[in-house]
Amino acid sequence: MTAPTASARPGPAVRRGPAGLSLAVLVCLALLALALFASVMSGSKQTPAADVWRVITGGGDAYLRTVVESRYPRTVLGVLTGVCLAVAGTLMQGVTRNPLA
Repeated sequence: MTAPTASARPGPAVRRGPAGLSLAVLVCLALLALALFASVMSGSKQTPAADVWRVITGGGDAYLRTVVESRYPRTVLGVLTGVCLAVAGTLMQGVTRNPLA
């Protein structure tokens, strides 16, 4: 009795239509917005979400505005770092033609 062997060829690639792709992009953008908001909220002193929202919409006192606005460069630098790592990974996969690169 012999055991069935697995095929060496990979199965067909999963193809998504434009609706699936746009939904995935929207979900990723929503998660990015939540991560940005959480980054602005966190620091050496936690700032409540309502206070951060007040500063973003143009309200809040001067101290709170200064604290929240001082967190913007850290947040932007984190997003730029992620973008650079994603581009570097994509380039490595393209140059080496290795999906695990």
